[in-house]
Amino acid sequence: MTRYSLWVVVLVAAIACALVILRVAPLKLTPSELNVGNLPRIPMQESAATVECTRGLVVNLESANGEWSVIQDHPPCTVSGIFLQAVKATATEMRKLNCRPLVSFQVASSGLVSDAKLVRSSGTTTLDERVLRQVIAYRYSRHNCGVCKMSISMNVDFQGPVWMREPAVQTGVRPLAGVTSRYHSLRVNQR
Repeated sequence: MTRYSLWVVVLVAAIACALVILRVAPLKLTPSELNVGNLPRIPMQESAATVECTRGLVVNLESANGEWSVIQDHPPCTVSGIFLQAVKATATEMRKLNCRPLVSFQVASSGLVSDAKLVRSSGTTTLDERVLRQVIAYRYSRHNCGVCKMSISMNVDFQGPVWMREPAVQTGVRPLAGVTSRYHSLRVNQR
């Protein structure tokens, strides 16, 4: 075999191998192909919230998700709510994301949300704006605690839950374990 023939055979073999590889290998995996067996999806990162009401209720809800309620005996006060769903992020927002956004807002006794503010930015203004719109759109159930000021870290979702470290925030709210004796009975229920 001549040198020229050898190069032609090698070139044809390389092209054939490349075509087989491109034909067999998928260009993009679907989310179902990324699952490991029958394992469930990754859970959302637990959130922390503070609740300060004009009728004396001050609670720091730590490591919680889903629905919650707080009951105080003296003065009588019951408030409940839900940790809102995660805000969907785009690929562009994920590149700029520094932390979960922390929002502060007031809930009237009728359940209407007002005065929503961003306490800590996520690093991307479009995601922060969507978080504020989601908080304002939610309506809490009626309660008898007066006006409650709440602050909540919002979860982020990008093709599944995004977990990230939280920078320290000084809120001045004591944790639930430090509730003083003026609260005869304080129960926190998480469903």
